[in-house]
Amino acid sequence: MTATDLFNLYRESNPNVRYGSLGGYDRIDLDWVDDDGDQTVLRLIKDGQVETELIGSDANDWVNAVMMEHLQSIYSSNIDVLNMPFTTISVERDGIEGDGVGDDEPIINYESRIGRYTIDMKDFYHTGTFHGSANYQLERPPSKSDPDDTGIKTKMRSYEKKRGNQRALVLDDGDEMCIGDRYDEESSSGEFLRSLREPEIIERPDLFARTNILKTKEYTHKIKQFDQSDLVPGDNIVRLGFIKEWSITQHTYQSLDQYKSIQKQFEQLRNKYGQSYERHFLNEDGTLRYQEMVETIDCLIQSGVTNIERALDKHRHCNRTLELKGLSVNATGYDAWKKAKKLVEDGMIAEDDVLMVDDEGEFDMYDDEDWRE
Repeated sequence: MTATDLFNLYRESNPNVRYGSLGGYDRIDLDWVDDDGDQTVLRLIKDGQVETELIGSDANDWVNAVMMEHLQSIYSSNIDVLNMPFTTISVERDGIEGDGVGDDEPIINYESRIGRYTIDMKDFYHTGTFHGSANYQLERPPSKSDPDDTGIKTKMRSYEKKRGNQRALVLDDGDEMCIGDRYDEESSSGEFLRSLREPEIIERPDLFARTNILKTKEYTHKIKQFDQSDLVPGDNIVRLGFIKEWSITQHTYQSLDQYKSIQKQFEQLRNKYGQSYERHFLNEDGTLRYQEMVETIDCLIQSGVTNIERALDKHRHCNRTLELKGLSVNATGYDAWKKAKKLVEDGMIAEDDVLMVDDEGEFDMYDDEDWRE
């Protein structure tokens, strides 16, 4: 198995992948019990019978050991990091005072094992949604012993994951900017990743404002801008942005030239519409057919296409069709961002170009060129 094979596991046509349960079992059932706190239960099933039931840390230890054995079995024995004998060293204290050896003397232990590293899993989850390799949302039952634990773990690079740290900025029916409540209870990244459970009706994201600390590097890089305000490094500034549903890093490419060609087109479309190919996959109500979009574009990339826009819209009817349906060719958040930017340019918001949202919903704006992040 190569790195490319591993990355392309999502492709149904991949002939190098066989799916099964760890340890050679027919099925592994996952459950949770709370007789003595919150604990995971693994039931290892073979020939229709539960052969073994593992609870709590025993379940974690079993998965750690069997996962390592599985990796060692599928990769070449020439890979030293997995298959060479190594000796580990651990140090502990004897905890005995006045035993003639010394007060709490260190005890050095040596242990032989195969492979340089061990696997240390973090937790079990029953549901997961993924947007690229680094963006995901995992879910398990919330802990009954911890009232603050929701059981949901969200990771999305460059986006805020905590609720309450963003404010939605939207346009009302009169095309006026106002403060929305969409992201008050759930962050934009959390909402988006949760919506991927129904990937053919994704609600388009709104523009959001989030607070950041002004760092020295950025201050010195844009010192002329910040000289016009009273801001200094360490102050809070608020940035604008919205979720990008399609990412160029979600796919593998046939060549570097293909990647560069698509990257150039991606940036051109994003600068023009605030999005790239999403507008080709909108439902009648403006929601996004995300799954269809990703699979269609991936097939085009696999076939060697270097101009995805032309492949999706050979006769250039897309924009006209959207307008006839009453849908915007721009990303939802992009319309609001352009409005906010125009208000700044017209001098209707703030001369210091810093977006600040107060408790009464009044805001100023820092015009950040990297708003799309």
